[in-house]
Amino acid sequence: MDAFLAKVATGAQEGVLAAANAGYRISNGIVPRDTGALADSITVSQGGDSDSAWAAWGPDIFYMFYVEFGTGRRGQESPLHGPGPYRESWPGMAPEPYMRPALDELTGSYVDIVATSIKAAL
Repeated sequence: MDAFLAKVATGAQEGVLAAANAGYRISNGIVPRDTGALADSITVSQGGDSDSAWAAWGPDIFYMFYVEFGTGRRGQESPLHGPGPYRESWPGMAPEPYMRPALDELTGSYVDIVATSIKAAL
């Protein structure tokens, strides 16, 4: 029984990593590129033990949320940078989502990805 559970755990760890890598590929394919720093900051990480497995992907750069969600209503000051001169001409920044579309695309298939890996491990 222990050998069976070890195979299931291995398959689960490989499966969640495969799902995270799929999300990484989707995100990296649609992320806006100006300097390439945002795309370069997207990484995959994983962890777990014999009882659990996890994997994640995502960016790690200070402006990652500005790109994903935009800068808010046009013409308003940024709550992060405090009051500043109001400029009627500043249009704000429209959102350019790259993480949520990847998550939406994976929603229907990540369970199948993990199940396929567990079956292959057995």
